[in-house]
This record gives sequence, C-alpha cells and structure tokens, in this order.
Amino acid sequence: MKPVRLITIPISHYCEKARWALDRQGLAYVEERHFQIFHYLAAYRAARVDAVPVLVTPDAVMTDSTDILRWVDARAPEALKLYPAHPEQRRQIEAFEDELRLLPLAFPFVKGHLHKILELGPDSRLASKAIVDRAFDAVAVKLSDGRAFLAGGRFTAADLTFAALAASVLMPKEYGVVLPQLNELPPEMRAQVETWRAHPAGQFALRMFREHRARHLS
Repeated sequence: MKPVRLITIPISHYCEKARWALDRQGLAYVEERHFQIFHYLAAYRAARVDAVPVLVTPDAVMTDSTDILRWVDARAPEALKLYPAHPEQRRQIEAFEDELRLLPLAFPFVKGHLHKILELGPDSRLASKAIVDRAFDAVAVKLSDGRAFLAGGRFTAADLTFAALAASVLMPKEYGVVLPQLNELPPEMRAQVETWRAHPAGQFALRMFREHRARHLS
C-alpha cells in the first residue's frame, strides 16, 4: 500500500491520536509536520480546512482524528481493532470519545504554547484545571472496579483517545514527538503536572503509553 499523508502540528494531541493509530497498525504514512499557524496552508490545500490532523489517502481525505481512527480500524486485523463489532459496545466507545473532545481545549499545553498559561488570569487557570479534574475523576470512576481498560477487556479507541488527549497535561516520554520536560516548567505548573500524573486516571494514561505506545515508536 502506498504511504498516505498525515498533515500535523507535531505536538498536537489530536495529531498524536491519529499518529498512534497509524503506528499501531503498522500502516505506511508520511507525516508532514508544520508549526502552528504555518499549518494552515497545508491543511487548506489538502482539505479546505484550517485544522489538523488531515489524512490524505488515495480514496478519501479525513479531517477528524476519530474518522482517521475508523479508517485505520477498517484495515486492521481483528486482534488489533480499536472498535468492537458489538453495536452497543461500539456506541459506548464512540460516546466516550465525544465526551473527551472538551479535554484538549482545557489546557494550553495542547496548543504547544506553554507560556500561555502564565498569561491567563487566576479564574481562567482554575476553570481550565477544573475541566481536566472533572475528566480525570470521571475516568477514575470507570476504573474503580479494577478494570484494566476503559471499555471491554482489551485496548480500544477509548483508551487510545483518553491517553492521547490526557498527554496534554501529563507529558509522557513515550509521546510521538519530544515534549517539554518537567524541569523546563515553572514550579507551579510542574507541581500540577505531577499531581495529575499521580491521579488514578493519570496513572492509567501513562500506563497506556508505556504498554501500548512505546513499542510502536521508531
């Protein structure tokens, strides 16, 4: 199969979601990396949009990370599928993915502008933190029964999506590109990242990166 094109902002967690899925399936692709703002031209030329990721294939152009996961899944062997065949289980996973769309907007890490957090007022910082806390607490509730994964008995799109988007506040070393290190952050921000890493949902996301992302990195 001829390599497809993945247009990204490398640090973007939506882009990591798409990149992780492609890497996991071993599908050949060429990643076209752009700095934020400079990505506009590439995205518009490929798909008439101003956001990434954009996946360009011989048959279609996709501009949504979940659509990219579905495209990858359609080409995956049964053992590696991210979406279960059972309609109700699939619906639950897709609903959970939709709920998580708010998470990447909650903290400036997602946009790669770490300095922006310093420009936010106390109310804005607290509101952003509250969104992340609620998402993490909701995931912790799901995991409180001792399950190893968020939906069903194996790794699915729910696990991949949460881990990829939670990386915005966890900065795992197994991320698809190099993220800022804790010692590069202001003390207050570093302490908050460490708190989220210690949270049950943070521990879960970091485990997903260790066990299901690391081995697929080149």
